[in-house]
Amino acid sequence: MADQNKLAHWKVLFKEHEESGLSLTEFCERKQVKRPTYHYWKTRLKEADKPSSKTVKPFTQEVTFVKVPDTTTNCCKELSLQLEWNELKLSISTTEEAILAAKLIKELRLIC
Repeated sequence: MADQNKLAHWKVLFKEHEESGLSLTEFCERKQVKRPTYHYWKTRLKEADKPSSKTVKPFTQEVTFVKVPDTTTNCCKELSLQLEWNELKLSISTTEEAILAAKLIKELRLIC
């Protein structure tokens, strides 16, 4: 949280510099700020304002998570699961398919 306070402080300083009409050297002298420090925080602010590459856009549809019982011990039971999302349909009817689907979901969660 201290980082957020520092970013807010520097955001104010950058705005002051912009509105002052002073050169960077003059502004830094008046504010007793070293130019490398000024540039460091300018870069940090730009990075903080950038959307994260891991940002996930919200779904427009509702997602429901269902707990699936462990089927590895009951390999002879019949399995049937159908998932639909937009135009995508996924049908799972065997233990092997369920395991593959679980691996797929795990990988998708890592990239999202």
